[in-house]
Amino acid sequence: MNVRALSGREEILLRVPDDADLFVSRYPAPAAPAADLVLEAVRRPVGAPPLREALASRRPGEVVVVVSDVTRPVPYRDFLTAL
Repeated sequence: MNVRALSGREEILLRVPDDADLFVSRYPAPAAPAADLVLEAVRRPVGAPPLREALASRRPGEVVVVVSDVTRPVPYRDFLTAL
């Protein structure tokens, strides 16, 4: 059988045996827009003060936001601006 799969940003066609077990991963629908979820998490984190409080207790200066590399399916463009 032929199976379409993503490889990077391209779709490729794979030929696999007809009797092969095929497992397809799916991501669940998000509970809310990404920006809303991230802002809620920094406003009310579990086991830590809100980001605003943590930043208020440090000296003034720049802040660095560290993100994963492009191999992770994280919609940064949907929430980094809001953050």
